[in-house]
Amino acid sequence: MAPDEGKNVIIHNHIIENRERLEAACELYNSFPAIQEAIVKEFVQELMICIKDIDIIKNNEDKWKIINCAAADMREVGIEIKNIDWDDVCSIYLGSDKIDDLANIYLGVWNNPEKSHGYDFVPLYRVLNESNLGRGRNEIKWIWWSLFENKYRDWSSTGMLPELKYDRKNSTEHYKWKLDTLLNIVTPELNKILRQ
Repeated sequence: MAPDEGKNVIIHNHIIENRERLEAACELYNSFPAIQEAIVKEFVQELMICIKDIDIIKNNEDKWKIINCAAADMREVGIEIKNIDWDDVCSIYLGSDKIDDLANIYLGVWNNPEKSHGYDFVPLYRVLNESNLGRGRNEIKWIWWSLFENKYRDWSSTGMLPELKYDRKNSTEHYKWKLDTLLNIVTPELNKILRQ
C-alpha cells in the first residue's frame, strides 16, 4: 500500500466513525469550491500588485495594462498583460482557461488571429524556446505557451493551494520572476516584429 493510500484509509475510517464527522466532512466538501475560489482570487489580486513592480512595467507604466481575468465570472483564472504598442495583436497570459482546471496553470504569449495576419512570429517562438523558460508549444492563438513546472502548475486542493494562502510571498515571487523573464524576452522581439 502506498503512503497516500494508508493516509486516506485512516482519514476515511475516522470520518465514517460517527454521524457528526461525516456530516462535517460533507459540509466541508460542499463548501470547498467557494474556499478555493476565494483563495485564488485573493492570490491573483496580490500577484497583480507584484507585477506592477516588474522593471519593464514600472519604468513605463503608461504603456502597460494588467487585467484580472478572474474578476468577472471565474471561467478564466489568471492575469493578462497588454502593451499599447502591441495594438491588441498580442498579450502575455498567466493562468488557466477554467476554474475547474486549476491543476494546469500556464504562461504564454497569446496572439489575436483577427489582427495578427501577415506577422511572422516564428523568430519569437524560437527565441522563447531557447530561453531559460524552457520549451513551449504554439497553436493558432498562441505564439508560445508552456505549463508551469512542478507544484507551480497546480492551484488545486492537492497542489499549491495552501501555499497560495500561507506562503504567498514565495509564490508571488516565483510567478513574478517568470513573467519578468518572459516580458524581457518578448517586448523587444515583438516590437521588432510589429514594426516590420
